[in-house]
Amino acid sequence: MNNRMALCFATIWRPGAQEAIDTWAATSSLGPYHCLLGREMETLHSYQWCLESSTEPILAFLHDDIYCYEQGWDERILRQFDDP
Repeated sequence: MNNRMALCFATIWRPGAQEAIDTWAATSSLGPYHCLLGREMETLHSYQWCLESSTEPILAFLHDDIYCYEQGWDERILRQFDDP
């Protein structure tokens, strides 16, 4: 488990939500990552719950209708935090 970043999803489990969420793990090259699912809450409440529940220093706030097709997306994102 990569403890550098957590994936935080706001979800109401719409049709296709799990498929969209799964694309983030399938295309990451440094994962797996801790995946937090703010279920059945308003988006801001979901993200607040993720913030309070996570121990990782970097949080990716995502929606359950966003699909990721970029292989290695996580390397590009985490590289931005390497040289603060």
